[in-house]
Amino acid sequence: MTWLKTLHSFHAIRFTCPKRCPRPSEKGLGRRPRRKGTRAGKLALGILLSFLAAAPLQAQTQAVGQTPGLTLASEANAGDYLLGSVKLSTSFSDNVLLSNVNPQSDVDYGIQPALTVAKTLGWLHMTWDFSPGLVKYQRISQRDRLTGAVVTDISARPKERWTVRVRNNYMDRTNPPFDTFSSEPQSTFFEGTGGGTIIPLVNQTSEEGDVTITYQPGPRTTLEASGYFRDYIYHPIPGVTDSEGLINSESEIGRMQYFRQFSPRFTLGAAYSIQNIDFSFTNHSAGVRSNNVVGVGTLNITPTIQFQVFGGPEFATIHNQILLNLGIASVFLPVTENTVSGTGGAIFALHKDRSSLQLVATREVSGGTGLTAAAQSNKADFTFRREFASRWYGDLSGQYALFTPVGPGTGAFDIHAMSLRAGLNHKFSERLSIEIQLSRGQQEQTSQTFQRHVNVDFAQISLKYQIKRPIG
Repeated sequence: MTWLKTLHSFHAIRFTCPKRCPRPSEKGLGRRPRRKGTRAGKLALGILLSFLAAAPLQAQTQAVGQTPGLTLASEANAGDYLLGSVKLSTSFSDNVLLSNVNPQSDVDYGIQPALTVAKTLGWLHMTWDFSPGLVKYQRISQRDRLTGAVVTDISARPKERWTVRVRNNYMDRTNPPFDTFSSEPQSTFFEGTGGGTIIPLVNQTSEEGDVTITYQPGPRTTLEASGYFRDYIYHPIPGVTDSEGLINSESEIGRMQYFRQFSPRFTLGAAYSIQNIDFSFTNHSAGVRSNNVVGVGTLNITPTIQFQVFGGPEFATIHNQILLNLGIASVFLPVTENTVSGTGGAIFALHKDRSSLQLVATREVSGGTGLTAAAQSNKADFTFRREFASRWYGDLSGQYALFTPVGPGTGAFDIHAMSLRAGLNHKFSERLSIEIQLSRGQQEQTSQTFQRHVNVDFAQISLKYQIKRPIG
């Protein structure tokens, strides 16, 4: 996947396809007019474009199939624009070090400016997003946090039947906050988040990106190829974490998909994916390589409600190292194990102008815990968003995950991770808004010899001011 990293080496900026990508003829490029397709063909193409337009803000690989996003109609940004904003916040955490012994509470104050530029050039749409940030703690100064993120998102239709999308997200931050545990649900087959482990960190550098190429040979057929990579560099807090000194995690994933639309409401398909995840610890390395073959079925119950299931076999090769004591010396010996298991999941999505709902369940072998070579992960998450009035909207989300380590050289223990988040947002005007957020996270790690339990409660209030100007 080094070609992916080369493609993204210009580092981040974010590109988001607008709700309606303009046709080449609308920009005066003088291309030949498109041939008229059947009604079903136009609907299939519309579903594909709406999927591209509704992708969440973070660069991420979407779920198998065309699952609607969670953006409300009032939040949609289309056209060419320049958006500048600044966010002021104050937060409270009752376990700021994410420790299972002697938890400490603290209050922090943060500022986060952001700049977004969106521009369409004929069949090409680009978005750049830059957002630095500073968080200062009142009591525990070692948790003060600096953040820098640049996101890039490019969507292009170079030919009538082709769509290309390139995304990259680069972030560097010290002392990542509680959201290292309770991240936004991605609802993706490859990297579904449905909960994660609580790992206190000194700093974290991450970069992720993906390339997706879509081809429609006919009005009812879609072919798609995509590649995805993600690099995380962690620095655990000495004496606080038991993560074996995890230093680096690298993920590379490739996928090919085929979809056939049998009616405006029913689509069948198949997908093949290959992933390679490597961990570099302070004293040894581990990882997992897997191949998945899944069948996919998508039912559009109504124009706004969709149900999708996918499943199939997963073949994984897990590599690890075991510690061997030889009297006065100790060495790590490489060990490998092959496994065959089932993988799959289901997605239920509702996407209206003023309501959004997503329920996701996945099962797969992955590098899910960050503590071992590989884990059998069972995850579920939900997110609900509702615009109550023109200036009020709220959201509620929850995640649960069960990680069971698999492969050689791993102990017998389970990790249960749970979180719940509620938020309320009010717009005083088109420029000024306030947001209140409440979150609770819990993690329990159990084995035959020990039990580790971590709880954290988090509350935040933020004031955001933004200015949007059309450009072009």
